[in-house]
This record gives sequence, structure tokens and C-alpha cells, in this order.
Amino acid sequence: MDLSLQDQQEVEIKLEKVDSIVEPGRFRTIVNRDRFFLTNGIMPIILTGDKKNWTAREIKFSKYFYFNSAFPINDTTFVLQAYNTEKKGLQLGLLVLADSPKFKFNDNLLTPQQEGIFSVQGQTDYNNETNTLTYLYTYRNQYLVIDNDLNLKGTGNTIDTFRTAPITVREVDNDGTSMLSSPPFATNPCSTLSGDFLYVRSNLLAKNENKGKFLISSTIDVYNINTKEYVLSFHIPNLTNKSITEFKIIDDKIYALFDDTVGLFELKALKDLQSKSISKK
Repeated sequence: MDLSLQDQQEVEIKLEKVDSIVEPGRFRTIVNRDRFFLTNGIMPIILTGDKKNWTAREIKFSKYFYFNSAFPINDTTFVLQAYNTEKKGLQLGLLVLADSPKFKFNDNLLTPQQEGIFSVQGQTDYNNETNTLTYLYTYRNQYLVIDNDLNLKGTGNTIDTFRTAPITVREVDNDGTSMLSSPPFATNPCSTLSGDFLYVRSNLLAKNENKGKFLISSTIDVYNINTKEYVLSFHIPNLTNKSITEFKIIDDKIYALFDDTVGLFELKALKDLQSKSISKK
């Protein structure tokens, strides 16, 4: 789609030299400037291609290295969330795909609470202009600000009250395999990073928030990642009776995904934030 959502084109992504597919629902497509990436941590595989012909070729790395998520920060470097056998939990690491691919965990970023898998799940967002990463925990009110080398620049808290992930885990096998014993409540289901601001969809009703508006829209809380301060909140109305599952900010517009529907929104407060972010650089 073009940025006005008026012009739409369907493309078919071709996988080159891929003999078989494992769990196709695990594939995630990420577009980064002129290239696109396909990732599947169960196979595990990372493919990349040019938007001119939409043919995906495999990027070679260890086939025994499974990952939970992979996020490209450029054409050859990925932030991976994978299981660290030494720490017995999910951690973030850098995968650099040069002549000889290298991967290294940073064990000091994600802080486990009850255990090292569910309590540290979250979302990575990246700003190409500032070379800054954020990692937002899904089940608690904290986010991390990280540089390109996975060094921690600082932490911040959202205005929600869950400092401890509200999850219950039980062991289901003698080998230590565990699972969630109750459906988890996602405090922060999705986010996006634009300029100096982290936009977080909140699942919690604030004390001074209109309950009626909360039920028919998605609440977005905005944080300045430099000062770690809460800035403001606004609502994105539901479409087709569904709340947003993912959103991005391009210039002064919000592009939101509602399951299988895309919506475009404009907000005066967003223009003000963008101008503040640009004037500071």
C-alpha cells in the first residue's frame, strides 16, 4: 500500500532453495527500507530479499541455533531473543552475519522474575535515525533503552502498576519443562518507537480514563526515552470491533493493524511531538 492507503498491490514472496517448511505460522515478515526479511526461529531460518523482485534467499548461520524472535537493525545484524542454556532463560543477543557469522548474548539486559522465559517476554523496536533500540516487557511496566551494540543506556517505567509480571507458571515434566497455568494478562501488547518517543498500547484502565472510550478504543501512552518521562495518552478507535494488534508511526501519521484491517489516523498532538523531536536534533 502507498502511504495514503489508496493504492494497493499484492505480491507473492518466493522462497529460493527452501526444501521444506516447519510451522509456517511462525514466519514473520519485516520490511527495512529497500529490503525485506523472513524469520522463523523454529526451523530456524532467516531469509532476505529485495523489494524489486520479492525473492527471499536464505542467510546462512548455524542451523542448531533456535530463536524466539529476530529483529534486523541493518542488512547484516540482527537482535535475537533466544534461550541461553547457561542462564536457563531467554536473553537478547547480537547475530552478525559476515563471512563468518558470530553471535553473542548480553546476559545483563533482561531481568527474570518468577522464571526466565515468560516473565521476560517483550517486544523490540528500533529507530534507524538514532540507532536506538527499546525493549518493552509484555507483562510488566518496564522498558529498556539499548544502543546498537546491546549496551544498556537506561530503563524506564510505564504508568501501569504491574511491576511484577502477573503470571503463574507450573512444571509439567520432570525435565523442568514449564508452562503458564493461567492465561497471561498482557500489560503492554504492542509498541512502536519514533524519534525520541516510545508509544505503548496499554491494556489497563487508568483512574481518570473514561471507561466507555477505553472499551471501544486502544489507549496509547507516550514516553520520552531520553528523560524516561510519561508525556501524554491518546486513543485509537477500534475498527470492525477489533483493537489494534500492531502500529507504526510515519511522519505525523499512525498506521494501525486491526487483525486483517489497516487504518490511517492523524493526531494534532502527534505533530507537536514530532516537531519537538526534530527540533532537538
